[in-house]
Amino acid sequence: MNSSEAEYRALRTELIHYDNACLTILGLMLTASTAIYGLVSDKSIYPLLFLLSIIWSVGFPYILDKRASNLKIALYIKIHVESCDNDFFWETWLQNKGLLNNTGNRHSVNEKAKAEYPKGLDDLPIVDPVKIEFALLATTHIVNVAWLWLAKDSQQPLAITTTILAIISLYRSFFRMYHYLSFDSKKFINSFTHTGDLIED
Repeated sequence: MNSSEAEYRALRTELIHYDNACLTILGLMLTASTAIYGLVSDKSIYPLLFLLSIIWSVGFPYILDKRASNLKIALYIKIHVESCDNDFFWETWLQNKGLLNNTGNRHSVNEKAKAEYPKGLDDLPIVDPVKIEFALLATTHIVNVAWLWLAKDSQQPLAITTTILAIISLYRSFFRMYHYLSFDSKKFINSFTHTGDLIED
């Protein structure tokens, strides 16, 4: 195995690792949401709603960071590995066929791809997963805040705390998501010179 192949495999493994981490964390948050809503509905343990808000406030930025790392790794593979070795071409093929959106995101389909493959891309999402995950974050905060404010027994102090957390979380998460979706791949490619500038854990 030559050095290019070793690097390519290592980076592809890292891509898969980060993608699996996103799916695992999202799955855990959805599982926690189901369990906590069941307990609160049955036992009225309202502090669990605040805990759930914290879980989503921490989990969403983690997922976003991993998706951003995947984007940078994919760009590095395309520019510094695939362009130097004709045996590797997956990331280049994705971009050439329009299977990346304007930010280089690997998880959604752009108009070019839909026009070229009108019947072959039904299994690929049209909406960026980050937008769906942000919608889940916002929905969780809204449900938690509304539940606490409308609770039969007075939960005003907890409701106020949870509302403040929700506002801060949504504000920070929205701008982090906006920064991610506004990522300029061309500008980024011109800015780095080696792997150390590229990958952020």
